[in-house]
Amino acid sequence: MYNPDCFELHHTHCRNKRVAIAIKKNVERRRVPTSRNLRTLESHIRLTGNKNYKRKIQKIIEEVKTEKEGGKQWT
Repeated sequence: MYNPDCFELHHTHCRNKRVAIAIKKNVERRRVPTSRNLRTLESHIRLTGNKNYKRKIQKIIEEVKTEKEGGKQWT
């Protein structure tokens, strides 16, 4: 999948057609994805040119990363 405005910077690869279609629709409609998969979230960022949408997705990515780090506490 790619953004026709800039292929080199705005493209991503998907293993599943259903995931690709969901990402495409989310980016077109600027919907926040329900998935918390980092690869899927990063794909949303790669395909959009909208700065506000990128910020929303980046915020979700940061939350997911902090949740994962919080779960790996050493005692």
